[in-house]
Amino acid sequence: MTPTKIFSILLFLVAIGLGYFLVDSIKDRIDTQNRVARIEARVVEKLKMIRDAELAYLAANGRYTANWDSLISFIETGRIPNVIKRETVIPLAYGADSIYVEYDTLGFVNVRDSLFSAQRYPGFNPETLPLIPGSDGKRFQLEAGRIFSQTGTPVNVFEAKDVHVVNPDRLKDTHPYGPLRVGSMLQASTQGNWE
Repeated sequence: MTPTKIFSILLFLVAIGLGYFLVDSIKDRIDTQNRVARIEARVVEKLKMIRDAELAYLAANGRYTANWDSLISFIETGRIPNVIKRETVIPLAYGADSIYVEYDTLGFVNVRDSLFSAQRYPGFNPETLPLIPGSDGKRFQLEAGRIFSQTGTPVNVFEAKDVHVVNPDRLKDTHPYGPLRVGSMLQASTQGNWE
């Protein structure tokens, strides 16, 4: 064999090796992004469930809770009112309308049957609500309290936050929203930072 042929074979093998490592590194990055996206989607779904539970707790108790045991117990045994709203529009003589709103409580329904039904969340277990998906048992950070609005009115607030961040970009100071969370302890909001 000539030295040119040997060099060509070695160069061919090096090119195959480099191609394999390039494809493998790109595939690994794509797999990681897909895994992070799947876990974050599950975290967002849990945060939405926490928001629903906290809003129902507020409607029943007049405040939010920062205690997981209270929230889980409320989901399992709590009841919320089933309210119907009727509006009557009364036309006024000068072309404007007056609206009369009437609320009527029809009865009470179980929180678990209405908000966390088997059709909406198959296999839902309230005991797993605080657990962050993909975290090996870590819990969401849950806070609740009161703040004062700009007019001085006290407002109930809560915040549930993912303390086990799987997306490394969310840990950087340059990320606009930071870790996934719903609600806010600084302003009256029940929005999630993914919305």
